[in-house]
Amino acid sequence: MTPMLSEEYTTHPIAGWLVSEKLDGVRALWTGSELVSRAGKNLHAPAWFTAQLPAGVMLDGELWIGRGQFQRTLSAIKTDWNGVRFHVFDAPECDGGFEQRLAFAAQAIAGCDVAEIIPHRVVRDESHLEEIFSVLCALGAEGVILRKP
Repeated sequence: MTPMLSEEYTTHPIAGWLVSEKLDGVRALWTGSELVSRAGKNLHAPAWFTAQLPAGVMLDGELWIGRGQFQRTLSAIKTDWNGVRFHVFDAPECDGGFEQRLAFAAQAIAGCDVAEIIPHRVVRDESHLEEIFSVLCALGAEGVILRKP
């Protein structure tokens, strides 16, 4: 499975599209049995972490501690995984469109202490997107991700 990669936004109609914060973390894929990097290398997550993730369910997301914490995240996933959470934005093997896959992922990780769904909002228009982008960047976000529903 090759993870989906983002592309730079160019102006086109986006009303009804979904937007989320772009997290500055480490991209990871939960294969249903292990966490691997975008390149497919095992991330050697500890058993206490992986035991909480749903067996047999593939999830795509970002290992993240917080805004401005990329180096700390890198260090943590090489040592103790302290503070790391798996922020899920897709269930690529689930049938249906993006919204159905996201709902499936949310159900799959319900009650999980180490994972959560990245919140998405519906974009009304270009100015609404700019407002969301500006607010998130002012809070220290790396940017935003747009997804066509």
